[in-house]
Amino acid sequence: MRKWYVVMLWGILAVGCGESEPEQTDIDEGRCRPPAGVSGAPQTIDGVIDLMNSLPKPVTVPCFVESLDRPMTVLGSSDVFSAQPAGGENAPRIFAVYDQMIMSFVPDGKGSTVLEFAEERGVNMSVKGEIVMPVEDEITADAAFEHIKFGEDGTVCGSCHQQEAQASDITYGDAYESLALRPARTEIVRLEDMQFQHEICDPELTPRRCQIYDALFYRGEVEDGDFPRLLPTIYD
Repeated sequence: MRKWYVVMLWGILAVGCGESEPEQTDIDEGRCRPPAGVSGAPQTIDGVIDLMNSLPKPVTVPCFVESLDRPMTVLGSSDVFSAQPAGGENAPRIFAVYDQMIMSFVPDGKGSTVLEFAEERGVNMSVKGEIVMPVEDEITADAAFEHIKFGEDGTVCGSCHQQEAQASDITYGDAYESLALRPARTEIVRLEDMQFQHEICDPELTPRRCQIYDALFYRGEVEDGDFPRLLPTIYD
């Protein structure tokens, strides 16, 4: 198990890649599980798409989070200036890691309408992708790269994540790899803070936020992770 090596990639999504349209339907507890033969711990971007396509439609952020295997290792960021911004102190940007795949989601606000993810490419580099939620119908793997494209030979991620270059080993879409980043130390949100926000969440006042927290915490173990100090931040 490469847990500590993989944790070095947690900054990959520290600055997000795009914006999108509102979403959300109620989570149907227990219905969002991958069928036999589909992994709930995707290791690649096309594995993420396979998981999405296997779930009941529409696939919302809570449904996708619920479908992921436990134990899950997470860490949060309070950064509101990312392209997938935190929704305030009550709704941090949450990163989940499964070996070489890192996914991020936000419980509330503008950032809550997308799922962002990155696939490890060597040390401190990754291929980024993004899906606008909810997913109403089956999608192809190249959809992960369409929403973040910028011009003919790059992505919107490249404005913050340096060293962007085409990922030639990915043949199912127009994918680019770039430098990983981590949040500043003052922006890190720990697991205990997310658990507290889950406990005090009022579904009548903030239904979207509570649905995502419920999907995160109601089944299985969730563990506290960390970002490597060697990765740069957007401020470096």
